[in-house]
Amino acid sequence: MSIEPLENLVRIRKLKQEAPDQAQIDGMIRSAKIRIEDLQVKGLSQEGKFLSAYE
Repeated sequence: MSIEPLENLVRIRKLKQEAPDQAQIDGMIRSAKIRIEDLQVKGLSQEGKFLSAYE
């Protein structure tokens, strides 16, 4: 997806543009790294892998 549709939604006030929050970004990256490590656990069910990846 290009940025134009998002910019248009901001223009017509369907989305609100906000400044990035570095703490939130860091938390999401930390969570993703943990989930990737969890997917390496032997014996984890397919459902468990799916749920971990989905979150």
